[in-house]
Amino acid sequence: RDNIILSNQVSDVIQKHLAIRPFRLNVIEAACHGRFKETGHSLVLADMLKHPKIQASFLERFLGIQHDFMRVTAEKDRVDVALKGEDIFIIVENKVNSAGEQENQVYRYVHEIGEDKYGYDLSQIYVVYLNPTDQTLPSDYSLCDENGENNVFEAIGEDHYAIQSYKYDITSWLRRLSIEGEPHINSALDQYIDFLETKFHNSPLDKNMNNEIKQLIL
Repeated sequence: RDNIILSNQVSDVIQKHLAIRPFRLNVIEAACHGRFKETGHSLVLADMLKHPKIQASFLERFLGIQHDFMRVTAEKDRVDVALKGEDIFIIVENKVNSAGEQENQVYRYVHEIGEDKYGYDLSQIYVVYLNPTDQTLPSDYSLCDENGENNVFEAIGEDHYAIQSYKYDITSWLRRLSIEGEPHINSALDQYIDFLETKFHNSPLDKNMNNEIKQLIL
């Protein structure tokens, strides 16, 4: 009963703040009506990474590397986003909507696609794993083989993978992006930032509401 009362109080706080906000229009939200799947987010990220400056910023921010422009590939093997260069292969696994892990998922992507399909050495393969709200490592269920062994992150090494969140890391990275002389690109970035901030309730407009909810819970 107490939990229901608290839930209703939190809901009242949210509705109070939403009622006084200025009019808002986001074309992504208008088109998907709140049902933007992980595949949609992956397509947006893939298209963004086709821009040389955005790709360079992504690589430096999340992997700490600089590299010539790489081709963004659409993998039929269900890799969300992949970047392919002559001497480097980057796998981006997208869990923005908290999709469940698949058995041996990251393990298979590294070995079956990076090594077997494209012929890269382990030393040439990187993984960026994107959680919704935290930097929790994927479990052995995803990282290991069918026997629960041979953890693929241990195989490629700590400097070859990054665990990031959409709520904090991706939105922070996007806020710092500015492509000079390309207003349509910047407009698209602004719309996506607005969409993510609304999804995760971390826009500047959410600050007072979040503080009030925090104090209520405390």
